[in-house]
Amino acid sequence: MPKLKQFEEQTINYYNANDMQLLTPKELSQKIKISEKILQTLRMKGGGPKFFKRSNSKGALVLYDWKDVLVYLESHKRISTSDAGDSQ
Repeated sequence: MPKLKQFEEQTINYYNANDMQLLTPKELSQKIKISEKILQTLRMKGGGPKFFKRSNSKGALVLYDWKDVLVYLESHKRISTSDAGDSQ
């Protein structure tokens, strides 16, 4: 079983489906040490953690579910600088 799929299943089993921890981009950037600008770029170009956005308007609220962020981070783990990781 691929590492990412295995991690997703562990994450789903660990958390109650009703136990969502939602974070704003500011809260997430502070928690995982990535700038809000980088998170914004990842949202526009793709490749970042999954997020919720209520509408397509410019000022719409963006939220991240911590479980999705954990899956994203796990998929970007490396064991060396030459390791392409799971996402490649």
